[in-house]
Amino acid sequence: KTTFIEQSIRQRLLKKGGLFLPIKFDMHQQECGSLSITAAVLKVFCETIFKYEESEKLSRLKNDLKQAIGAEGINLLANLSPDFCRIIDDSSISISREPNSVGNTGSWMQQKNRFNYIFRLLVGAITGPTKPIILFLDDLQWADAASLDLMNSIIVDSEESSMLVIESYRENE
Repeated sequence: KTTFIEQSIRQRLLKKGGLFLPIKFDMHQQECGSLSITAAVLKVFCETIFKYEESEKLSRLKNDLKQAIGAEGINLLANLSPDFCRIIDDSSISISREPNSVGNTGSWMQQKNRFNYIFRLLVGAITGPTKPIILFLDDLQWADAASLDLMNSIIVDSEESSMLVIESYRENE
């Protein structure tokens, strides 16, 4: 299934200027939560951007991200992904000593909601009518509750119509 999806969809989408972001869940990493899925999305997103985008489009993307996500969101995502720092290329980013830090202000629920909101802003900033995105969630049976909550937040709360989410899972595992 994974090979079929990647071979039949990925290349066509990339040729049309879209993004294909495959996320594979693992039964041994169920404790990582939504931070791991976000880090994985950022990693694949950044790799794709560096591979396919010209410097003019990269500069425009950097400005779009800064406008859409804001300083707090940029800092949060930069702490999750060194590659994201390379795209933003901003000396004002404050990198935390804790690699998966999302901040210590507010209750757990407030932090989770803020994190989900920033991730939705990221998705909105990298998609659009001329930049469709396919998020391929593989082996979804191994996803943790926080990752499922984040995906639900993106699918239900997003007004973005340029994103397709493909989910694959095995019933017997």
